[in-house]
Amino acid sequence: MLDSPLLVRDYVFPIMTVNIEGSNLHYKEFLGTGFLIGHRGYALTAAHVIKNGGGVLRLGGLTHQIAGAFVIDDHTWKGYVIDKAEYHPDHDIALVHLHFSPTQPPSSFLVISEAIEYASHAYSQWCYPRDILHEIVKEGQSLQRPDLVYLEGYVRRRMPEISLPSILGQSFFELSTPGGLGASGSPLVSKHRTEDKWPVFAIYVAERKSETDLSVGYGVPSEAFRDWKPKTLEGRTLLEESNYLL
Repeated sequence: MLDSPLLVRDYVFPIMTVNIEGSNLHYKEFLGTGFLIGHRGYALTAAHVIKNGGGVLRLGGLTHQIAGAFVIDDHTWKGYVIDKAEYHPDHDIALVHLHFSPTQPPSSFLVISEAIEYASHAYSQWCYPRDILHEIVKEGQSLQRPDLVYLEGYVRRRMPEISLPSILGQSFFELSTPGGLGASGSPLVSKHRTEDKWPVFAIYVAERKSETDLSVGYGVPSEAFRDWKPKTLEGRTLLEESNYLL
């Protein structure tokens, strides 16, 4: 599956609903972005990404499921069904598990940051914006193929105890760069990353345009979810899972 140990598209992936025909997965609707942590097939995204897809359906004979898509060469995508999802009780964050079997899940270099960041902190972001889905046309038909996009920006301000319309939680970063529809669930990576570990200090969840046409994005800080212990991790926190056997 992996082309290189540090090829971002193997770890930051588009999430979509698919129709299942035998062993084939066919794209139905693009939902957002997710990213792998640890080495056991777990990933993080925004909770509303999964909920907008109608929830996760169980494996076994169903025709509609949510999946993560990965490039296996320059022209071929392979979908891995999301077979588990758990939602943070207080923030717009979801932990999901991808059914890689019999393929071995890749060990991710994306780790949850332990640092507390403040205004002016610079970041890198990788995501799959919805507005480029139809750019690739072959024989007169749109391939509806997602494409990985790179963004960068800085934290404009911290927003503790401030709510956003329709977004769960009251702890956010206001960001200089809006990601666009489809960027929800993507990782915000600190600029001071090392070669083998990239600290994710926030997860992108929303954006808005003000009355003066100023566009900004919003992310949930890592300190809001890093100590969460989802039931599926059996006592391990997200921080511990992201560093598990790296």
